[in-house]
Order: sequence, then structure tokens, then C-alpha cells
Amino acid sequence: MCVVNLEGNYLVNGNKLKRSDLVLLQRNRKKQTDKKPTKFLLINLGAGFEYVSSLYQVGQNSYVFDTLNNSKYDLVKSRYRLELNNNTAVIKRR
Repeated sequence: MCVVNLEGNYLVNGNKLKRSDLVLLQRNRKKQTDKKPTKFLLINLGAGFEYVSSLYQVGQNSYVFDTLNNSKYDLVKSRYRLELNNNTAVIKRR
């Protein structure tokens, strides 16, 4: 299994973030809680979408998330920043 690096530039189509080798999906929680933010991120690794992390809003179109506690698949363990701009998105390590 290869390591999945989330950093990079994505095209945004609705709630999907796409690049040539990867598709991410932004979703809203059905039940809101005081402990978790409304939005979260999913990844498609070929067998459907799986949970990555909660998205914590830090600006109008800016979120932070991490993969430090996600051991289900081989993601680069790090903290990230997601910037959304109209039809594009950028994910960078923090």
C-alpha cells in the first residue's frame, strides 16, 4: 500500500474535491453536537468513501484538519489547512 499525501491542488465540483489521483468529499453531519464541527472530510480510496477528519473552520473559506489519529489507512500523518476558492481548493501541511 502506498502512502496517500493529501497536499495539493484540487478542482471543486459541488462538495467533491478532485485531483488526478484522489477524490475527497466534504459532508455535513446529520446530527450536530457541541463537541464536533458541522463539516467533515471523506476520502475515496477505490472502495467507496471513508472518514478522514472533522473540518474546523478558521476563516470564511478556510478549514484545518488532521490525520494524526487516523490509522485505518496509510495517510501522511499531519495537520493540514484547506483553502476553498470558487472552483479550486488547496490543501497544505501546517
